[in-house]
Parts: sequence; structure tokens; C-alpha cells
Amino acid sequence: DLHIIASAINPAAKEYMRGLSQADHSHIGSFQSDLEKVQAYCMIRNFIPHIIALTCNSPILNNKPTDVVKIVNNRITAPNCVRSLRLKYNTSMLSNNDPKHYIPYITSSDENTINYFLQVVQKASLEDARFQDVFPFTDWGTIEVRISDAQISICRRIGIALLLQAMCYKARKLLQKGVWVPDAGSETIAMNRKGAIERGL
Repeated sequence: DLHIIASAINPAAKEYMRGLSQADHSHIGSFQSDLEKVQAYCMIRNFIPHIIALTCNSPILNNKPTDVVKIVNNRITAPNCVRSLRLKYNTSMLSNNDPKHYIPYITSSDENTINYFLQVVQKASLEDARFQDVFPFTDWGTIEVRISDAQISICRRIGIALLLQAMCYKARKLLQKGVWVPDAGSETIAMNRKGAIERGL
């Protein structure tokens, strides 16, 4: 009669009662080329607000939500409750909502691009820079995605992984047609990222 708790929240530990929650952390690999990996990174980057909106589930701080919970038309609602406190307060380890320093659109993975990436995110080394929403320069040739709150079920976790893989597949198909993933722009992504953290869907 034991069950896996997939939410990364330990109901008995005091730090979790204060609102500390964990993230789902994905590595995506098996790219046919460095250019395909870079384009897949750009595709995921464009949809970061959407991924946050689908996966945010850390609205509890100090044993209570950040808004009054009401029942309206037989539905539980807390309209002003921040949906991801984990992302709202984690501005030093992940990307934040500053468009000037948000992970940039890139077109290659050469040394100049790596230096440009480090300059934009204001980090001294790739080791320091890897704690971003999406990181395309791992030692294993993967893209690292750290943006999602830990999911409350294994099925949701698998679904998000499939969604990330589908985005990479779409980038591959575009590249095969000679079309590059467009740049949604850091200002748009950062603004929508902030909204997704606060309001979810």
C-alpha cells in the first residue's frame, strides 16, 4: 500500500511547509547536428511561458496559499494566488524576467556564441550559467530544461517530457525544410513568463 509521491514536496519537513518546492529537470539529446540542437533550444525558449503555465503548481507559502481561496459556482478558486512561488522567488539560479539578461536566441554553438550567451546571462563560466530556464551547452550534448515545477503525477511528468520532445521534433522538421525557428524576442518571452508564473493558464 505504498505510493510514489511525485510532487517533490515532503509533507513532514519544515522547509517544505515554508514553501520550498522542487523542479522537474529534463535533459534532451539525440540531435543530428549542433545546429539542430541550437534550433531545438530556440524552439523551447520561445515556449517557456507556455511550459510554465502548464506546469506551475507551487502556490503554498508558510502553510497557506497567497490568496483567499473561495468556492464560486461549485469551483474552488483563488484568482490572485501566485501559481509558481518557486519561480517567482528563484531569480538567482534560474533565468529571471529581465529581458536584457534573458537567455538569448542563438544560431550556433561555437566559442563566440558561448561567450555571447555568458555575457547576456551575466555568468563567468558555463558551469555558473547552466542554471538557466533552458541550457544548450551541457557536457553531454544535451539541452537541459529546468523550468517546470515538479509535477504531481508520473503521467504529467511524462506528458511534459513528450511535449519538450515534440518541440525538438518540430525544430528538426523546420530545419529539414530550410526554415529556422523564429525569435519570439526576449521582451515578449520575459513578459509572458512573468504572467505565467503569477497566473498559470
